Amino acid sequence: MERWKLNGKKALITGATKGIGLSIAEEFADLGAELILVARNKDDLDFTVNKLSASGVKVFGIQADVSIRFEYV
Repeated sequence: MERWKLNGKKALITGATKGIGLSIAEEFADLGAELILVARNKDDLDFTVNKLSASGVKVFGIQADVSIRFEYV
């Protein structure tokens, strides 16, 4: 049975350098998705982006803390 694919899809994943977020990022990459990864720690984010990119994944990283409320002015 063939697995489903995410080719041509984009995924935004928060907490993408550890735990469940990292597992989701790796799985979505295996399924062919382009990734936008969000994490608080820049070093961890750069490591994860470089690791996935080296395996051919189209991936972009954003350092941010999504627990901080942001209001538009």
